Amino acid sequence: MSKSDETKQRIIKASVRLFADKGYSPVTMKDICEATGLSRGGLYRYYKSTAEIMEAILESEQKGADEVAACIYELKWTAMEMLDGFLSSQKRFIESDVVSIETAAIQFSQLEAGRQTNIKRFSRTVLRLADLIRQGQAEGVFAKGNADIIAAHVILVIGGLRQQCALIGFNQTFIDKQFELIRNIIVQGFEEE
Repeated sequence: MSKSDETKQRIIKASVRLFADKGYSPVTMKDICEATGLSRGGLYRYYKSTAEIMEAILESEQKGADEVAACIYELKWTAMEMLDGFLSSQKRFIESDVVSIETAAIQFSQLEAGRQTNIKRFSRTVLRLADLIRQGQAEGVFAKGNADIIAAHVILVIGGLRQQCALIGFNQTFIDKQFELIRNIIVQGFEEE
């Protein structure tokens, strides 16, 4: 990894912590300079605004998820194994101490750039999950139904759970039950009107 890439990673890591702790709006470039030890010029060499940094954070999160999905497909996991892996990764994020980055992402989405970034984030996640659901349906292990609608529903539920855990928190039993219900929707189906 180049020195430039290492610096970007340092900026992202420090910014994630700041956004998770304070939310998006209160964090300034000065805060990020202090957290990273970079001069203002040093920071601006990589990012021109907190919006650019937040976009990079969300893109990095999505890229990581895309890379994990690609590795899983290469390993030729069954749809059930992929579903369990996907749900486990979502649950680990909710249980992590950076789940509060969701609050910052919501604040960021009030800006047009943030709105567009979050639309892409949502769309890519729904697309990936819908493909997985179609695979499970083809394998005969997931309930029949419109994979795109099911995936969108599941991602909306997980998104709401991430937001509420960031805002108010829930105990482990509650979180486990929600993920059990999400899995059941995909595997056993639900009534469509």
